[in-house]
Amino acid sequence: MVRLDSELTIYQAAALKPQLIALVDTTVDVDLDLGGVTEFDSAGYQLLALLRRDVLAAGRTMRVTAMSGPVRELLDLYGATGAFTGAAPSDD
Repeated sequence: MVRLDSELTIYQAAALKPQLIALVDTTVDVDLDLGGVTEFDSAGYQLLALLRRDVLAAGRTMRVTAMSGPVRELLDLYGATGAFTGAAPSDD
């Protein structure tokens, strides 16, 4: 379980990228707790999508176990919440 408790924006994405991508080689399943993320933008989303792509390509699983409001809002806007939680998309 990896917990992020800060912003996940363009300013932090580049710094976090090596740490998150290293999870592909060091863990079987990647569980992310994003409940403490205070800001989330398209760069944060791109980092999550890249991580998910690499994890799936390695034959592993990734899921987001908790989301803050900003994370949920952007993933809902992109219609991508289910891709990260394993839930079916809603019709809301």
